[in-house]
Order: sequence, then structure tokens, then C-alpha cells
Amino acid sequence: MKLLCQFPDLVDAVAAVAPDVEFVAVPRSGHIPAAISGEALLAAHTSPAILELCARGVQWVHCYGTGVDGV
Repeated sequence: MKLLCQFPDLVDAVAAVAPDVEFVAVPRSGHIPAAISGEALLAAHTSPAILELCARGVQWVHCYGTGVDGV
């Protein structure tokens, strides 16, 4: 599985418990290279890039830090 991750500081910790997952750091906003694709996305709930990343093959999204504070 390939996981797109908007939290590069979490990649090492999560990879330590999920060695079979390929992690790809992706930006929260701005340009996303055309070659980026993955099956899952760990995203910031305020990220303007969520919809574009979801169009890259993502089948599952986890929004880290969801809550009413960002609304």
C-alpha cells in the first residue's frame, strides 16, 4: 500500500509500526507533482489539496486533527 502523508514529521514513527507501507510525503497546498498517487491519504483537515490528492487513486482518507476548532 502507498500512503500519501501531509505530515512528514510523522512518517518515521508510523513507518516503524507499518514496514509494509510505502510513505510518500505530499504538500498540504501548492503544486503536487503529476506522478504522485496512492491508495490512502493522511491529511490535515484544513488542507486545500485534499480533493486533488483524492483524485490520484486515494480510496481512504484520514484527516488528522479533525474538529470544530478549524471550522
